[in-house]
Amino acid sequence: MTTPIKVKELAKFCNELVKNGHGNKFCAVTTDEEGNDWRPMWFKPTEDPKGVKELMECSQSGLNGQDPNNFVMFG
Repeated sequence: MTTPIKVKELAKFCNELVKNGHGNKFCAVTTDEEGNDWRPMWFKPTEDPKGVKELMECSQSGLNGQDPNNFVMFG
């Protein structure tokens, strides 16, 4: 299994996209690790561990039980 992208890596990718003129495009996120389905990204990132934990508890993708201090949720 590959390691999830970290926030600093995402920032680097996003900065490059903005630099290349893609800053006004919409964001979409995959619904699985294989990229079989995509949906628009509707919410700003959630970094508060309490909010992250609540979102993890609703997850159907194996995040429930992970340490919420180690995640930022995008959606």
